[in-house]
Amino acid sequence: LQLLPIQKMVCNDLSNGSQKMRTCCPHNDSGTVLTIMAFFNLTICLCGLLGNGIVLWFLAFHIKRSHFTIYILNLTIADFSFLLGRVVWNVTKILYGYSSTLLTKCEMFYICHGTLVFNIFVYNTGLGFLTAISVERCLCMLYPLWYRYHHLKKKSPSICAFLWLLSVFMAVLEFFFEVYMGDEHPRGRSIISVFSCLLNFLVFTPLMVLSCLVLFLKSWRRSQHHHPAKLHVTILVTILVFLLFGLPQKVWFVVHFGFQVDTSLTVSSIFELLSSINSSANPGIYVFVGNLWRKNKRSLKLTLSRAFKEDFQGREDGVTLPTTSSETMRRQDQQK
Repeated sequence: LQLLPIQKMVCNDLSNGSQKMRTCCPHNDSGTVLTIMAFFNLTICLCGLLGNGIVLWFLAFHIKRSHFTIYILNLTIADFSFLLGRVVWNVTKILYGYSSTLLTKCEMFYICHGTLVFNIFVYNTGLGFLTAISVERCLCMLYPLWYRYHHLKKKSPSICAFLWLLSVFMAVLEFFFEVYMGDEHPRGRSIISVFSCLLNFLVFTPLMVLSCLVLFLKSWRRSQHHHPAKLHVTILVTILVFLLFGLPQKVWFVVHFGFQVDTSLTVSSIFELLSSINSSANPGIYVFVGNLWRKNKRSLKLTLSRAFKEDFQGREDGVTLPTTSSETMRRQDQQK
């Protein structure tokens, strides 16, 4: 009993040291609208967890592994983890909004900042994987011989490991300087904010968008006689959804925490909802693309396999055109 006041005092000291705790921890009087949004966000996250869990199961155990499905597998893990963190946070908000006796401010502080740094980490990882997928596919189409003889497809596990480590490093820096330390280190906060903007908005996002434009143009040029490769459609739709629903969350985080622009709880909840939709939409995209140009329905395993198919699909004549000359040479080698 004597330790309880000391624990509360420590938590209060920590919360005062964090300049943005008020934006992270919800208030009891936050209103019915925010509670409804939290329930809606929780429902979307639970559906997304189910969809990503199913895709993760098939990719890990039932679908033949390729260098591109390795990226998709890691992207699915990142989306699943992001939604899991969102579920924990939304359940916490609902319980705290229902009754402050269920969770103390000290518990809210640690849950808030724990889920925040975790979601920063997996968000950065997902952005990195989307960039790697689009850039590598673009190189595969533009320079097939160079891509083949440099064995880039064999380096996908190393690239995935590097992206996970880079995301951990950036998440720790962003959380520590932009969120936790607050005004105590304004110079460090400014440096990290600028570096984060450069990495996300001048490196990853432009590379991703430029690669998608190349994929779109290449697919459109060959679309007169053949349907575009399912993998190309999957990449294009996934990145389009990310730009519409996922990227605003990063913009809000940098503006709000990095450059000290205050926003209301309603605006914060809207951006959280958009990011949850982005991570939940990918399984639906895979199923949608896998069923394109097919009148009869297929099994889920075959549908997902078709969503990651790298060949252009023939129309009525049944002719199939390989995506790149490297794939043609690979098939010839297999036939020999």
